[in-house]
Order: sequence, then C-alpha cells, then structure tokens
Amino acid sequence: MMRRPRPSLPPSRGVLRPVGRRIPGSGPGLPVLVALIALAGWMTRPALAAVTPLAIDRPATGASAPVGFQKDILPMFQANCLPCHNQTRAKAGLNLETAAALLRGGDTGPGAVPGKPAESLVLKSAAHQVEDLVMPPAGNKSNARDLTPQELGLLWRWIEQGAKADQAVVVEPSWKPIPREWNSSFAVALDSEGGAVAVARANRVSVLEVATGRTLGRLEDPSLDGATQRDVVGALAFSPDDQWLATAGFREVRLWQRRPVTVEPVLAVPPGSAWVAADFSPDGTVLASLKASGHLEIRADPLGRLQGAWALKGLSATGGDRSVRFRWSTDGRWLAVLSGRECWNLSLGRYSLAQAPTLPAVPTGMAWVPGDGHWSITYGTNHPAQRLRRAGAEPGGAWILEDAPGVPTGVTALASDPMAEGALWGTDGTGGLRRWGRATAGPRSLPAAVQSLLWSRSGSNGVAILADGSATRVDVGLSSTNALRMAGDPRLSADAARQERELERARLEVTLAGARIQESRTAVTNAQSALGKAREKRDQTAKALAERQKESADQEAVVASATKDRDAADAELAKARAEAQSAGDALQKASTAAKASPEAALRAVDDLLAKAEAVGRAKALLERAEAEVPPRRKKAEEMLAAAQKKVGELKPPLDKARIAAEGAAQDVVLSEKAVASATDAVTTAEGEERQARSRVSTAETRVATARSARDRSAARPIRAAALSASGESLLTVGEGGLWTRWHPGTGRAVETFATGQGEPLALAALGEDEFLAAYPDGVRRIRTARPWFLRQRIAGTTNAPAFADRVNALAFSPDGTLLATGGGEPSRSGELKLWKLPEGTLAATPSPPWPSRRAATAWPPLAPTASRASPGCRPTRRGSTSRGIPIM
Repeated sequence: MMRRPRPSLPPSRGVLRPVGRRIPGSGPGLPVLVALIALAGWMTRPALAAVTPLAIDRPATGASAPVGFQKDILPMFQANCLPCHNQTRAKAGLNLETAAALLRGGDTGPGAVPGKPAESLVLKSAAHQVEDLVMPPAGNKSNARDLTPQELGLLWRWIEQGAKADQAVVVEPSWKPIPREWNSSFAVALDSEGGAVAVARANRVSVLEVATGRTLGRLEDPSLDGATQRDVVGALAFSPDDQWLATAGFREVRLWQRRPVTVEPVLAVPPGSAWVAADFSPDGTVLASLKASGHLEIRADPLGRLQGAWALKGLSATGGDRSVRFRWSTDGRWLAVLSGRECWNLSLGRYSLAQAPTLPAVPTGMAWVPGDGHWSITYGTNHPAQRLRRAGAEPGGAWILEDAPGVPTGVTALASDPMAEGALWGTDGTGGLRRWGRATAGPRSLPAAVQSLLWSRSGSNGVAILADGSATRVDVGLSSTNALRMAGDPRLSADAARQERELERARLEVTLAGARIQESRTAVTNAQSALGKAREKRDQTAKALAERQKESADQEAVVASATKDRDAADAELAKARAEAQSAGDALQKASTAAKASPEAALRAVDDLLAKAEAVGRAKALLERAEAEVPPRRKKAEEMLAAAQKKVGELKPPLDKARIAAEGAAQDVVLSEKAVASATDAVTTAEGEERQARSRVSTAETRVATARSARDRSAARPIRAAALSASGESLLTVGEGGLWTRWHPGTGRAVETFATGQGEPLALAALGEDEFLAAYPDGVRRIRTARPWFLRQRIAGTTNAPAFADRVNALAFSPDGTLLATGGGEPSRSGELKLWKLPEGTLAATPSPPWPSRRAATAWPPLAPTASRASPGCRPTRRGSTSRGIPIM
C-alpha cells in the first residue's frame, strides 16, 4: 500500500514554521532551533534596520513666537519637499504647496492634526519617527536633505499653533535695467491683414509696416524710460480688429490700444467768408483759396498768415462749385486759376496777378512746363492744344495764347514732370499715358481715363487717379504698372474676400461630403457583399459542424455500447463467482454443522444434498461463465478501444469545425454591424452634404451682397488725393467722406477712417502719415499715425499676483472679447486663463491641471454661426465683422 502524503500547512504571515525534516531520535528541539536561527537572520537584514529619530528643537512652553506657513514653513518645503509633493507631481497624493493641501494629506491620511504635532504624519515622517515612512528617502533624485532640528521645531510650533494658513508672501524680483544692446527678437506678431508686424526686442516693442519696414509706432511706458515692460517680452498678439496689442512677461500682461485718427484745426475762416475752392502748393507750404465773392487769397507757412488777396473780375462761384480749378507750377512760384474759359495767373514771386486771354474752350488739362516758363493747355477733342506764355519778362505783363507744338489733339489731362525740364505727362480719354518733351516715354495703357497724376518729389514714381474711381501706381519709365487697383472701401473688399473664402470652404465641404457619400455607399456595397459571404460561410461551417457532431455522437454511442457490454460481462462473471462462493460457503457451513452433531447431520442430509447440488450447479455455471465471458469481454474492450480511438481522432476536426462555425457566426454579426454602420455613414454624409449645400447657398448670397457693395464702393469717384514726397503713402477721399491711406507699392490699404468733416476742397501731404485738408471753413491737420497707448495692465497685486510666473503665450478669441494666457512655473505647473476684455477681469480658468507650463495657445477658427460684438475691441478696421464661438 502507498502511504498518503501528509497535508502541508498553508503559509501564514507572522507565524514561524519549522524548517527541514525531523531527524529520528532528535526530539522536538531541532525544529525549534532551526526556527530561531531563521528568526535571527530575518531580524538582522539591513533593509529593515531601525532608523534613528531626528532631534526636534522645541521651545519652552509659552515661549514660541507665531509661525506662518508662507513665511516659515513653505521655504523649507520648497528646498526639500516640493520637487516630489506639488500640484503636478504629488507623490502618494500629498501636495505641500499650501496649508490646506498639507492638512488634507494624501494616500496615508491627513498630513497634520492641528494642535497635535506628535500625531501629525508630516512631522513624524520628517523627524524619522516612522520606520517605513522616512522623509526624505535616502538617495533621492532631488538631493533633498533631512530637516534640521530648528526646521523641525518650526514645523512643530506651526502645527502646535493650529496649522493655520496665512497670507501668501510673494517675493518681488529685484529688477535691473535691460541693456539696450539686447536687439534679439524674442517675439513677433502679424496683424490680421499682414500689413503690420509687432516685434519685441528684449523689453521694447515696435510696430513696423511690412511693405516698407517703416516704424509705425512704439509701445512705450514713460515710467519705464520708454520700455514696454520691465521683463523681456515673451509673447505678442494682435486683436482680431488690430486695435489692441497684448504683450506678456513676468507675472504681467499689458494691453495697448491704438489712438484714433486725429483731426486738429489749423486755420479757421471767419463766418460769412467760406471758401468755394482751395488748393495747396506742391510742398504744402502755401494755400490758395477762393471766396464766393471771387476774391483770391494766398496764405504761406504758417498758413494763418495772409500774404495777399486779389479780386478776380467776372468770377463768381457757389459753395462746392468744382468748375473752379487751381494749377500750380512744380516749384510753387506760379498759380493759375481756371473758371470755365477764363484764366488768371498769379506770380508768387512778386504777388502780381494778370488775367489771360479767354480760352477757346473749357480746358481739360493744364500744366506748367518747367524750364520753358509757360503753361500747356489741352482741350481734349474740342480744340488743338495751346500754350500760354508771358509776353515779356515782367511778372505782371500780358500773357499770349498760341498753338502748342508737340502735344497731340485729344489729350484730356496734363501733368508736369518733376524730373525733366520741358517734359510733360499727358493722357487721353481711353487711359493711354505718355511723356512728351525732352525725354519721351510710353505710351502705356491704363485701365481707365486719367483724371490727374500725382508724382513723388523725386519723380521716380507716381499715382494716377482714374475716372473709374480707382488709383494705380505708375513709374517714370512706364515699364510697368501696378495691376492692383486702389479703389473704394477696402473694408468692403476685405469682407468680400472673406465671404469668398467662406464660399470656397463651403463648396469644398460639399465636395468632401459627396466623396464621403460615395465612399460610404461603396462601403455599404462591400459590407453587404461581405455579409452574404459571411452568411454562406456560416451555413457551410454549421453544416460541417453538424456532420462532425453526428460522427462523434455515433462513436460515442459505440463507446457507450461497448462499455455496457464489457460491464455486463464483468457483472455476469462476478455474479457467477459470487453465487459459486455463496453456495460453497453454505455447503461448508452445513458440513461443519453436520460434523459437530451426527444426529443433526442425519436430519440435514437432504439439506446437504440440496446444497451440494446447488454447489455443483453454481460451479458449472461459473465454469461456463469463465469460459464464455472473457472472450465476449475482450471483444467489448476491443470495440471500446477502437471507438475511443475514433472519438479521439474525431475531436480535433470537431473542435476545428466548432471554432469555424463560431467564427463564421461572429463574422455574420460583425458584417451586419458593418452594413448598419456604413448605412448610417451614408445617412450622416447625406445630411452633411445638405448642410454644406445650405451653407453654399447662404455663402453665395453673402458673396453676391458683398461683391455688390464692394463694386458700388469701387465705382465711386475719388474726390481728393495727396501723395507723400517719397511716393509711399497715398491719402484718398472718396465720395461720401471715405478716407483711406494706401501704400501704392503694394496697393494695400494701411488705414480707413472717417473724419466726420465731409469731403475736403484740397489735400496736401506733410509726411507719410500727416496731411493737411482744406475745407470751406478752414484748414485741418489729419494725423493717421495712431500711436499706441497703455490701456490695461493685468498683474494682480504683489501678494496675490494674477500669474504664477512668466506668461509665455497669448491669443485673442475670434470676436475679441476674451484673451487667453498660457504660462506657469518651469517644470512645476501649467497655467491657462481666460480674461474678459476690455475690463481685464478673469473670465475662466480651465480646470484640468496642466502637466507643464504653457508655451503656446491658440483659438479654433471662426465658427460658421453665432455672432457677437466686442465691447472693447470693436471690429471697425477694414469693415471686418467678427464671428465668435462659445467657449464656456
């Protein structure tokens, strides 16, 4: 017999079990000795060596001064604990940055119990009073050191005094001036139309014109000696309407706003003496004006000083009468006054006035010919060109009108060439432009008839004011013209371009939706085909599985039948043996009884004989069974073995068939889901296509409206224009009082504004962004520079700063009502805040803690719907309308 193994006891923590086998004859003491040896080894392992608690410098009772968390506790935590226990990386869930977070504790419970320092986990772990919770751990990566007895004493006293939070103490940096030699660009930002760029060099920000590189303005704080802010400016952002510029640095964001275009009075005309016509000399230093009474007045720099006044006999005009025209010589020494066919000439050298002969027709063009000292006059197709020259050398002498050689008939406008003496520029009614005289050029065809030509002081380039309400740049050689038209309200042009982009985007969405529909329909077809194949495969595998199951069931039946036959044979043989044994036992028992008592034997002879006969029958049956049953049993066992072998052989195909059937059924389910998903995708794509087509229809309507408004504006004539001496700044005044300053080289509108003064009689350029305008009631100075000024500062207070550290990223919302700021403490925390404008108040702080400081931030594109106006950043520039998105 095999010995049963002894059941082993399950291991139990804290229970010492004997180790090793018991030696016979050794007695019970050996296992105990082995256990003691193991216990001694376990207790002497180095990993669980006992630690030595640190000393705590506790003051005597009643002698402790108040301890503050921000002032006393936080600094020592910052030096040793915060690298692992801060908001971003709170090991064991413990954050020690604030008193509230410390009291709240972490995974092991509250960090401190107010009034009970001996029960406070933070103090106990820092003082090494808990063996498995020693802080800081030895060999830590932050190189944190153990707290000194004095520091532990401070922590003890703070907890003993109630572990109260106090006001945060923020250390203000010791600011030093940044050297002006720091010229590296730390941040840049483009305005919405790419016309201006803001660049931050150290702590100074300048705004430059992209086309020329000219400085448009600087962001200067007088209290900072002209710097933009104290710290290096690390981020810049224009508002959507370009009227605000945000700058960011250390714990501060500044909002700078552009001042409006300024209109300053220079000269006022007394009531009742309004001018009906006026014009400035080419350099803007002399003003000629004409009253309704026909009196001509000349004022020189300063324009308030009257140099002379003359009565033009036979001339009378009404307010706004544009039939009265002034023409200046290029040097500003001669002035011609035209009214219908009448002409007067004024010499500004001697202030003498002379009337010229009556002209044969109303002139279309008149220009002074430098070097030759005469006026050239054209009448279009009404009369051949003429010239008007002095009869003598005296300025007040008579003027002679005669034919002008070299100037063809049909010229409608003339202009003097400031570069070549004796040269004239002329144009016909179709827009053909050419130069005659000592230096010829052209002809060059312009888009429309020329009303006037304005040249830069150098004469290398100019601007043609066209009859179709536009202006275009021309160069002195007529080798090229700027194809970009400067016309109408650029805000409407920008709006039309924006609407066209929206239309193209909507059309692209329709195309993409159509492609998605086609892809989804193809996916439906493919999914349906796959579903059919999956169902066919499912039926095939199910049929194969049924066949394998029938084969297996048949063999299982054979196994059962063979097992039954074998067991029946065994039972039959066992029964025969049992009956034979029982009969033998009965006969033996009866024989024994008979031997014991002859009298009883005689009485039981019949019984013995019967039992003997039964024994014989049982033996005969047993012999027959032993002869017949084993072959039958062997045959049953052979059938059983064969059947079991067949069952074993059928199991792998059966399992394979079952797996195939289950997989095929699952494929059918997945294919049905794929068909449903693809069908849903078709429905979704069709819905998207309908929405996109609806947007296309809306966008087409908007485009048509915007284009119509743009075209109407572009067709309005230019009433007045002035070109700067460099030729890089053009100011035009359109019908209805639309003022626009252009950059002729690029055709880009720099500024569009309204003065509220109506259309001027004349314009003169004093600089790139400073102009003079003459009105019936006087002269005004127009300053378009629009300097930036500090409007708002977002910084908080010294003890409660608005930002934890440097602000590294800025972004305005599409409607200009919100400003997003990103920053945070390096390697510590990320910070994202939304500020409401123009108040500069905190609107929201997105809640998820950021893993690191924010280095960039941006808003999504404009939403297709939902419009709201900005209270502080109104979209007035270039007529743009802001559309916003919900952010909260």
